[in-house]
Amino acid sequence: MIKKILLLVIIFFVGFFIGFAVIGLFFMPMLSRPARDVKVPNVIGLRFSVAETIIKNSGLVIGSIDSTFDASVPIGCVIKQKPQPEKYVKTGRRVYLLVSKGPPRVRIPSAENTYLDKYLEVLRRLGFQNISVETLSSYEIPEGKIISVNPEPYSECQITDLLKIYVSGGIQGAFIMPRLIGLKIDEAINIIITNNLILQEIIELPSEEGPGIVIIQYPEEGMRVRTGDQVILTVSKGR
Repeated sequence: MIKKILLLVIIFFVGFFIGFAVIGLFFMPMLSRPARDVKVPNVIGLRFSVAETIIKNSGLVIGSIDSTFDASVPIGCVIKQKPQPEKYVKTGRRVYLLVSKGPPRVRIPSAENTYLDKYLEVLRRLGFQNISVETLSSYEIPEGKIISVNPEPYSECQITDLLKIYVSGGIQGAFIMPRLIGLKIDEAINIIITNNLILQEIIELPSEEGPGIVIIQYPEEGMRVRTGDQVILTVSKGR
């Protein structure tokens, strides 16, 4: 009888330990784990409205939302997230997002009395990335100096916006008027034609010079002229 009771006790304890081991191996991890683990989706680069939907559908919650300027990420898109993508977290965990406000806005500097090379240095230091330069003829503004800027100086624009600069090329086709005085009329006319000038008028006046010699010219020698300008010559009729 005692042996039978002892056998039952042994069987009981063996069964107890086997059951305990089974619970420890299979059921305890399930009880100690969170109700459900989910993988954090990658929403970097997505628009906030899309990212919000994906996060909520994953069983997570939108946490605080910060924003900052970023020229490389379009406005309204996610720059960073926390927790990091692909990480396993508990259901209901908050996901914090950093959203782009787009490229920063910068005040366009003054271009008054500024040469192109110096102005480009200033623009590049400010971060401007899209610059167009066009050369225009100008009598008043020296070659290489800026005529105008669009958008206008002191206005604000994003550093990725197109900035157009119009710079003086001086007087295109300009040169110094050569000396014609003292030349025969045929020689003077040949120089005028060679330089793509236009002979507007020939005036004859009596003078001490021989007939057909240029005694007065306009534009005068040394004046700045350009192709297509008109020339007036005064030629001697002799005594």
